[in-house]
Amino acid sequence: MNDKYDLVIIGGGLSGTALTLHLKRLGWSGRLAIVEPGVLGQGLAYSTRDPDHLLNVYAGRMGVYADAPADFADWMASRDLPWGISDFVPRSIYGDYVAARLAEAGPIDHWQTRAEGITQIEGGYRIALADGRALEAVRVVLALGNFAPRWPRVLAEHAHDSRFIGNPWDGDRQASLPGDARVLLIGTGLTMIDVALTLAGSGHTAPMLAVSRHGLLPNAHLPVRAAAPPVQFADLPGSPLGILRWLRARAREGGDWRPWVDALRPVTQALWRSWSTAERGRFLRHAKTYWEVHRHRLAPPVVERLRGERANGWLRLQAGRVASVDTSGPTLKVEIDMRGGGTRKVEVDAIVNCTGPCGDPRVAGNPLIDGLIADGLIQADSFGLITDETGAILAPDGKLVDGLYAVGPLVKPALWEITAVPDIRAQAAVLAARIAE
Repeated sequence: MNDKYDLVIIGGGLSGTALTLHLKRLGWSGRLAIVEPGVLGQGLAYSTRDPDHLLNVYAGRMGVYADAPADFADWMASRDLPWGISDFVPRSIYGDYVAARLAEAGPIDHWQTRAEGITQIEGGYRIALADGRALEAVRVVLALGNFAPRWPRVLAEHAHDSRFIGNPWDGDRQASLPGDARVLLIGTGLTMIDVALTLAGSGHTAPMLAVSRHGLLPNAHLPVRAAAPPVQFADLPGSPLGILRWLRARAREGGDWRPWVDALRPVTQALWRSWSTAERGRFLRHAKTYWEVHRHRLAPPVVERLRGERANGWLRLQAGRVASVDTSGPTLKVEIDMRGGGTRKVEVDAIVNCTGPCGDPRVAGNPLIDGLIADGLIQADSFGLITDETGAILAPDGKLVDGLYAVGPLVKPALWEITAVPDIRAQAAVLAARIAE
């Protein structure tokens, strides 16, 4: 059986939901469906029920509408919830907010399954669903969110071992680890912090070791948000090195560095688009890690907790990379090449992949994306799909693919900063306007 729609959005997490809400707000009246196996409006980030998993942005900036950043805080106030605009709220509460706004927008056809294939047909597309049904649509938007992480090459051959946890968001699997299990966490970013907090909440008592190439944790937000000074794109240096020098100069002028990093947020995507391929490469090689730990910061309560756990030895950091793992015995014998030289050998009972989402659709193992690439409808690089800045997908020949779009993290090659809510909602608003036209 085929059902025909004007628009089908594949993915019902934050990206797909934000696009839907912006379309509804514009008064777009076409027939719309969302294909999503889970609950609409949550996705991986906001489906967690762990109260220790907090938003990494002040509540007053988390509204799902591009022109109403305080909408989330207003929603909480209308329900007498105990958080205000300067608070860092549990992510589960934000998921409830997005779902509530979607429910208020009116009935939406929700196909609670996965899309496994898309083929072009006359007048649009046919979408094959995992349950054997099919949809037809004039236009399709890919809102797949983040792909699961991939193991580093040296560990990939052991991924079948039950002591290797490849999905860092599998809270049940982590909670099943014995409390005295020694755990090695691969990665020291936001994903690692989520896993560490989940383990702590489940009563885990054994020390954990987190290893990454630089061994850096994300920085903290200020307890009270400082206003970002206005910055004009035309007044900024045109190269990554120039931006680095500009930031250092602003920091030396006094005060905190955070407002200056935040000041770049409205122009970061324009800066990325203005850089040449060579300049982007230099940024990725030399500055990406340092940008991310300064740009994507942690809620102060999380930082305080981590500081305490590090002080008592429960969480340790190591700069380096895993060189080898011996899986032949009852424990995992790991050798780490330390940054700066030397090796370190540790024995652990489990290894959790906290390297963060896989950004390269070509190796993510998603059948839908694999089929689109094989059919020559889309092209991708190591960060996502090749699109224009609105999310319209470009074919391998560089021409726009009629009626095929992407929203959210998949658009990273064109926009770079497109993983946080303020960035996703802005792109959703632009794409909604394009579709509504």
